[in-house]
Amino acid sequence: MTTAQLRIIARLSRQEGLSQAALAAQVDLEPMTLCRHIDRMVAAGLVERQQDPNDRRARMVFTTAKARELIGPMRARADVIFEEAQAGLSPEVRATLMEALATIVENLSDDARPSRSTAPSTSSKTARAETRRQRSLAVSEETQA
Repeated sequence: MTTAQLRIIARLSRQEGLSQAALAAQVDLEPMTLCRHIDRMVAAGLVERQQDPNDRRARMVFTTAKARELIGPMRARADVIFEEAQAGLSPEVRATLMEALATIVENLSDDARPSRSTAPSTSSKTARAETRRQRSLAVSEETQA
C-alpha cells in the first residue's frame, strides 16, 4: 500500500462518505490522481464507491471492513514514528513545530500560491492563517488518535 493510499484510508476513517473531489482536496492530491488510487483500492477491496443521492455526477467513497482492520495498526505505527521523530522536544516546541509544518504545507499547496501579478490581500492572509491553524490542529488530532 502506498503512502497516499494510507492517507486516503486515514482521512476516510474520520469522514466516511466524502466525495472524490472533497477527498482529493483534503489529502492534497489532484482529482485524477486520487481517482487512480481509488480504482486500485476498490480492486483491492479497501474502499467502495457509492452514488451520491444528492448529485448523480458525484461518487462518495467509504472504507470497507478490510480497510478498517488496518487503521488501528496504522495509527499505532504512526504514533511510534511520530514519537521517535520528536524525542527530546518539549510540548511547546512540538506545538511550534506543528504550526510551522502546517504553514509550510499551506505555502506549498496550489490554492495558497498568490498570482505573480498581485500580492495576497490581508483577508486572504487571514484566511490562510486560519487554514494553517486548523491543519495544525488536525495533524495534532490525527497523531493523537
